[in-house]
Amino acid sequence: SSSVPGLTWQDKMTALRSKMAERKISWFVATALDEIAWLFNLRGSDIEYNPVFFAYAIVGMNTIRLFVDIKRLAVPTVREHLQLDTPSKVELSIQTAPYESVFTELQAVCASLGPKEKVWISDKASCALMQVIPKVRECDCVIPDTKWL
Repeated sequence: SSSVPGLTWQDKMTALRSKMAERKISWFVATALDEIAWLFNLRGSDIEYNPVFFAYAIVGMNTIRLFVDIKRLAVPTVREHLQLDTPSKVELSIQTAPYESVFTELQAVCASLGPKEKVWISDKASCALMQVIPKVRECDCVIPDTKWL
């Protein structure tokens, strides 16, 4: 929201996509909870004393998918902040899905990749999630903290 100092989540998505384009990467998978909280300018309380919430995000050049406890999205301020009902631009429209469905969704993304398309995922991601991405599709670029954007 514009009342928050610094970059909006829309600015961060645009900056992330420009980094993806530079590296010829089709998809970015965000797995670190603090990274997701930062990327979407959201805070939660799923872990005591930490302002984070359980989530994954898969960002493409034209799509944003947020995997989160769907009950969280019933909160009007969250819906408004993420523009879930009134996206400003198609490429900034967030598709939401249940937290557990990230594996199935990532498998579908990987299955639809073109021959040269790559997926960018942190080496800190869980083994289970890493195994979904075929090695040839994984970008070997180092992922610094997203706050480098």
